[in-house]
Amino acid sequence: MSEPALSDLDGCRVPANTFVALPNITRAEWDARGFDGPVAPRTLLSDELTPVALRNALENVRTFDPLTETEYEAARDVLSCGQSISGDRTEPPANPTTKGELYEQVTNGLRGLDQQQQEIGMLVPPGPQQIRGIAGSGKTVLLAMKAARTHQRYPEMDIALTFQTKSLYEQLTALVERFYQRFTNDDPNWEKLSIIHAWGGKESGEGIYYNLASAAGRDPRTLFDATNAFSDHDDIFDACCGELLEEADVPQLYDAIFIDEAQDFGSNFFNLCLEALDDEQRLVWAYDEAQSLSSLTAPSPINIFGTDDDGDPVLDLRGSYARGVQKSHVMRQAYRSPRSVLMAAHALGMGLKSVAGPIQTITRSDGWDSLGYEVTGDFREIGEDATIRRP
Repeated sequence: MSEPALSDLDGCRVPANTFVALPNITRAEWDARGFDGPVAPRTLLSDELTPVALRNALENVRTFDPLTETEYEAARDVLSCGQSISGDRTEPPANPTTKGELYEQVTNGLRGLDQQQQEIGMLVPPGPQQIRGIAGSGKTVLLAMKAARTHQRYPEMDIALTFQTKSLYEQLTALVERFYQRFTNDDPNWEKLSIIHAWGGKESGEGIYYNLASAAGRDPRTLFDATNAFSDHDDIFDACCGELLEEADVPQLYDAIFIDEAQDFGSNFFNLCLEALDDEQRLVWAYDEAQSLSSLTAPSPINIFGTDDDGDPVLDLRGSYARGVQKSHVMRQAYRSPRSVLMAAHALGMGLKSVAGPIQTITRSDGWDSLGYEVTGDFREIGEDATIRRP
């Protein structure tokens, strides 16, 4: 136990009661077989697994005092794998005075994952999934957690975690490694789990495009080559991906692909990744919404992947999978900037205090909602008051 708030010289501070849960056996069946002697394990039978009965059963055997607030928060951070974000840590100073002590107090409070983040990171979807959210909402951390979780549950799968910004490589590698070690107490199998750049090359190493082009028997285009070949394209990398889709038989190299910084890629790269997967289409991408105030939401799956011959979406991300795994998540909580700073930035960006009037603004409730605000009032009537509040 590396969490100082939960351990001391005597060991773990968190007491535990051990039970055996048997959801297919009733209490009457258990007693009828004579399993009620002094050495019988403490059991929870199907009768006690309803919400009320389970709560009563646990209350009846409680033999220790509840955790303190500090211990509970620390235990929750550990269970949510928040400690894995930044590794082992020390107890923050009780009464911080210096900048270093204040920084330590703040960062200790940010290392846990909130309930939505835990759900997104821990649940493995059986098909495609989209994660949308404003910058600073933790999408990169959760994508690394989800990749590690998928590798832990399906070690035979060939998994790729890809990105655009090359400086992310070390951060993603460290995050995946820490999460996987938390899940298994072991190191990832880097032959089955690859953290690779979207493009790649002979000098820069593996990449999604580079690997697929090579496996298809084509010479992957370099940046210099692509710049000359697609000089009339705004996105030369997407042009390279489109060329490969049109002219080559794209091999199925991966069982799951996770895309970070998805807002930096064009639709051809997404479709190239989809072609490289089997019929389960385990493609998960994290997209920064509100990259500009004129474009607040991520492109819909229909805009990226199109429709089939019957007019149905190639990837339908409406609703959820079995057992409640959502096909699409929207994250509105920002952790990178304090609320006051974020609201000031939005106000300045729109020019809301300009004498000549706003430079640009949002005139729909759903636009403010995408930015993480709550709206009271009606935007449909000119002259009506509306109140915008950030929780």
